[in-house]
Amino acid sequence: MDQGGRAWATVHDHCRKNKILLQKTEVQLDTPEIPSFAVFLTFDGNSFTGGPAPNKKAALRLAAIQAAQFLGLTVPPDSIDRGV
Repeated sequence: MDQGGRAWATVHDHCRKNKILLQKTEVQLDTPEIPSFAVFLTFDGNSFTGGPAPNKKAALRLAAIQAAQFLGLTVPPDSIDRGV
């Protein structure tokens, strides 16, 4: 399984365990290890960690960072595509 697949599987498993409605979307990160690292994520209206998020973009940004960090990637500040 590639890194993107592992990231998606991790997020999907979290959503399944917490009965979070899956709505797939894509967030891109620029990391030194993988430029334009694309993470396909889901959104439940709050966040992927069970806590509230101010909006969908903030929740997706947090989840993308967590997925990249889980895979051992370096996430520079402001590395996330703001167009999400």
